[in-house]
Amino acid sequence: MRIRLALLIAVLSAAFAATAASPAAKPKAYFCGAVKTTVLLWPHGHKTLRSFHVPAAHTPNIQVYRYDPNFAGGNLLLYADVRARVKTVKDYCEPGPSVPPSQITDAQTLKGKRAVSCSVGASQTFEVTTTSHGVTVRGREASRTLWIASMTRHGAAKVTYDGSACELGPSP
Repeated sequence: MRIRLALLIAVLSAAFAATAASPAAKPKAYFCGAVKTTVLLWPHGHKTLRSFHVPAAHTPNIQVYRYDPNFAGGNLLLYADVRARVKTVKDYCEPGPSVPPSQITDAQTLKGKRAVSCSVGASQTFEVTTTSHGVTVRGREASRTLWIASMTRHGAAKVTYDGSACELGPSP
């Protein structure tokens, strides 16, 4: 009995040490040259979106588009899902430097299937962080954080945005 207990404690200690020793996920930044964007949260994925020209995605995901209330084809900039798949449109997006997040100025939070549009005076950069629990995408202008969208593997979706630069967007 004591040997089993000692073995259990040793296994749990090793697992905890491995978890604590693992490095934090580093964000990957993408500069996409868009001044006005819309971020869409799909907590349960979606069917084929013919008007968007986007195939079905059954995995919970976050998509970023150049602003267009009709989501016309060709405006998708970034796709990130909870399985750590991140895709950018190479014609518009290129890797960029990561910067520490700033506080969101007039923070507003929404949960679930949502769309948020942000318009600022300069191009936005998107930072994607993937973990075993899900994905987080942060939209920023220079070092100013405009919004942070997160999605868990179980479909819990949340976006916190700057109410002075962003607003509830057109429904997906």
